[in-house]
Amino acid sequence: ANSPFLARLAESYLAAPVGVVPPVIEPGAYRIARNGDAVLFVNPVAIKGVHIAAAVAARLPHRRFLFARSWHDTEQHPHVEVRLPNVEWLAPMDDMRPALARTRLVLVPSVWEESSARIVGEAQVSGIPAVASDRGGLGDSVGPGGIVLSLAEPIEAWCGAVESLFADAARYAALSAGALGHAARPDYLPEGALARFLEWIGA
Repeated sequence: ANSPFLARLAESYLAAPVGVVPPVIEPGAYRIARNGDAVLFVNPVAIKGVHIAAAVAARLPHRRFLFARSWHDTEQHPHVEVRLPNVEWLAPMDDMRPALARTRLVLVPSVWEESSARIVGEAQVSGIPAVASDRGGLGDSVGPGGIVLSLAEPIEAWCGAVESLFADAARYAALSAGALGHAARPDYLPEGALARFLEWIGA
């Protein structure tokens, strides 16, 4: 499994131990000099919380939002077009660094049970915090590097969390430091993930 949450879920179905091998994130492929001022939201489909992201953007017209396409547009998960003056659309990309360089925080308001959130780990390499929902393993992904909210919270709470990472310099610095430390966990660095995999298969 790629997260403790998914391992626990699988163990409940299989009644057998399930190893955790985190997603491999090469730090050099994502590290940037952090000076962005935008809110980054990736994958504008319903299950990823695009309607929450759109509502936050609508209530914070003075903030810049980047909505990045990810999955191909499909009948099952169509992209939801959001047309607001402060929302800029980004095409799918192989290199996230240009987008991350423009980003102050990532917004991850998923409504389904996420196993983890790769974009959170990619952003944390550069100390970029997240504002995320509490679905599935997102809390584990964010750790001390961001703010986790219940989906039961009103949109105003999401807006307040986003705004706090612009208005409160001390809070931003603390969560940024937490993100950097979280990204540097030995077990989650590429060599650590490989060691865990080899240990699990008995190599």
